[in-house]
Amino acid sequence: MCSYNSSQIIKSFLENDFVPEGQPDLSKVEYEIIQCAEKGLSITQSAAYLGRSPNTIAVYRSKIIKKFNCSSINQVCVKLKGKDQDMLR
Repeated sequence: MCSYNSSQIIKSFLENDFVPEGQPDLSKVEYEIIQCAEKGLSITQSAAYLGRSPNTIAVYRSKIIKKFNCSSINQVCVKLKGKDQDMLR
């Protein structure tokens, strides 16, 4: 799971349409899915929370993973955690 700080950064992205340099361009829905993942929600739980089908969430997660050049959503969270530390210095 991602750190609490990454949740704050993601929230800032959503509120301000801010995408840091070198960061993949993500949609609002993709950021919401990352937030669910960092909270430890499964695909099914994320789908229920966001009012979408589990298949839709799975497709979005796959796209997010590819955009970050990772092999899992947890790796995406780790990458964001690293970005948070750089941004908070």
